[in-house]
Amino acid sequence: VFFRNKRDPSECHSVANTLGDSKKKRAALGVSGWLRQAVDCQIRSYRQKRKIQARMSGPDYKPYKCDLCNKTCRNNHVDHGTGEQSFREIVTAFEAEVVQRPLTPSDLTDELRPEWQKFHRKRARLSLTCALCNLRNK
Repeated sequence: VFFRNKRDPSECHSVANTLGDSKKKRAALGVSGWLRQAVDCQIRSYRQKRKIQARMSGPDYKPYKCDLCNKTCRNNHVDHGTGEQSFREIVTAFEAEVVQRPLTPSDLTDELRPEWQKFHRKRARLSLTCALCNLRNK
């Protein structure tokens, strides 16, 4: 279940990623998994935005068209891109600029989540791709 903070619509939360102080849950999910889960609302919002844009484009709309190969895709992926735009590089920049060291599971708190979400929102250049193009980009 995903929801937006009514006082700050730019902030989003997931009941699933509210890990609180559970060291066991944080360790099981891992740093990368936790970071991905924390921005899943942004990914879902981007996908929904693209679907709305496609609907407004005309009666024969195709909701999910790959930005790389231009084919309609049923199983779409939201891609961060390659190089500096890759998810891995965004995480590395966050660690260097905000945390100033590599993240560990004990760092993954409810206080860190909004900082990461804001950082990701500023840095991510999302695109909609088919599975094949997304996996080829890795």
